[in-house]
Amino acid sequence: MYIIISLDLLTLVKRSSEHLSQLKELRLESLGELVSIGLESSWTDPFVRNVETFEVIRCSSLKSLVVCKVSFSNLICLKVESCNSLSYLCTSSAARSLNQLQKLEIKDCYSIEEIVSNNNFYLLPCLKPLNQYLML
Repeated sequence: MYIIISLDLLTLVKRSSEHLSQLKELRLESLGELVSIGLESSWTDPFVRNVETFEVIRCSSLKSLVVCKVSFSNLICLKVESCNSLSYLCTSSAARSLNQLQKLEIKDCYSIEEIVSNNNFYLLPCLKPLNQYLML
């Protein structure tokens, strides 16, 4: 099941939470005014836990990606591309919920200084060493 969520659909999404529990891929694309994703709300918890692939592309104003209150416990692949306001992907506490992450792709995010705050890659035990780099 593949669903694209835009800001206009958030009300509909709240009403469709039983279907979202089957969501495996989440892609946010071309949301230039998006500053925060806001997945830390209680209504999003059932589907965020099951997401395996999360892509954020061309969200140029995005300041934060994964906050500590969100549990991406089944996330395997994280792709971030052309998000030029991000200085890091996640805090150390948020990285603890990414224990299944195997693939990390970062492209054209020129303001990123750290992937995990304080460079605590040991918090991502399944991430393959060759994938732990910033692609510019």
